[in-house]
Amino acid sequence: MNCLDSFQRWGAATEGEQILFSQLETLSVQKCPKITDLPEAPNPSVLEIVDGKQEMFHFVDIYLSSLTKLTMNLEYTETSSEAECTSIVPVDSKEKWNQESSITVMELGCCNMFFGSGALEPWDYFVHLEKLEIHRCDVLVHWPENVFQSLVSLRTLAMTNCKNLTGCAQAPLEPLAFERSQHLRGLESLCLKNCPNLVEMFNVPASLKKMIIMKCRRLESIFGKQQGMPDLVQGSSCSEAIMLAAVSELASSPMNHFCPCLEDLSLSGCGSLQAVLNLPPSLKTISIESCSSIQVLSCQLGGLQKPEVTTSRSRSPIMPEPPAATAPTAREHLLPPHLEYLSIWDCAGMLGGTLRLPAPLRRLDIIGNSGLTSLECLSGEHPPSLEILDLERCSTLAFLPNEPQVYSSLGYLEIRGCPAIKKLPRCLQQQLGSIDDEYKKLDAH
Repeated sequence: MNCLDSFQRWGAATEGEQILFSQLETLSVQKCPKITDLPEAPNPSVLEIVDGKQEMFHFVDIYLSSLTKLTMNLEYTETSSEAECTSIVPVDSKEKWNQESSITVMELGCCNMFFGSGALEPWDYFVHLEKLEIHRCDVLVHWPENVFQSLVSLRTLAMTNCKNLTGCAQAPLEPLAFERSQHLRGLESLCLKNCPNLVEMFNVPASLKKMIIMKCRRLESIFGKQQGMPDLVQGSSCSEAIMLAAVSELASSPMNHFCPCLEDLSLSGCGSLQAVLNLPPSLKTISIESCSSIQVLSCQLGGLQKPEVTTSRSRSPIMPEPPAATAPTAREHLLPPHLEYLSIWDCAGMLGGTLRLPAPLRRLDIIGNSGLTSLECLSGEHPPSLEILDLERCSTLAFLPNEPQVYSSLGYLEIRGCPAIKKLPRCLQQQLGSIDDEYKKLDAH
């Protein structure tokens, strides 16, 4: 049912009359502004309501026992208090939540009635829920930990445009920190977009494999306040000297491996993040864009050997030998050892100094950077075989790896706006002829 401007309601079946839609499985109601009820159907499995009135929530419960997927993107209304948004829940419907739902996928848009201190709390009912998306929920100020505690089967969580969400209700006492991290134990994918007041993450579970955070401009840490992490690392007002001390402290302190299964990390428009520290060695993909305050990117030391003296064969001949390093510094960044894709866009002060490339790396994009001076291969390891290399507007980058294997699989090469690179390594020059012209973009430098 789509764009039925005048349609209001379905006539209820009288006693002895056959239900009109006895075999109905999927019901979609979109942009029907006057509709006040839903048709009778015994076992629908999919219900979608788009741009419906807030009062449509009253009629959803007639299907709850049979649904496997529920989408409710209701009409947005400004609410002045939690009481207003919860008062529309009919009292007599509460009894219908005393069972287990078969719903595995749920999308809630402008559904404030599900949250808040006075809201109906049916979350124990959704014991089989695997995917939850929440959009434009204004009553969410703190992470709904009571909801997280109930969703024992949840694998995917997405929250977007929750403008009042700030973080945890209060700093937990130290003995409770570990307990709090046990919520959502099976969560594998977390996506947060356009939550402008979010400052603090909840303690994400160890099961997490994918994390996407976009336009959360006040967020100070991506992993929450974890046990074992120095307080020095937790805050956002860190100078480069403080960051250097923080990384050194991480090097000398035994650390738990947070998110040991994380493979995919994407950050965009998070202007208050000043460091991305303690990244798990499991990461295969890192994409960071328009995070202008980040100064340090570092992997957990437990997953890597400390960097050694760089051998001459892994550098351009004109690059001087660096001093031996005993721990990563703010000017030397350790990447996860299994990383295959790294993209850094418009993070001007990030990656200052030397970036060491792990062996599995296949794609490297660095665009808009003013601190990076050198790309190198990790000492003692096989050099990577890049398939895509894109370097643009890196004003201080002067030296590229001088290893033939780094460029032997190259199918796309772009180097533009990098004036400090005076000459390409010989092994890269020899490889230029094997790259198609349409995938080879070099400027006058």
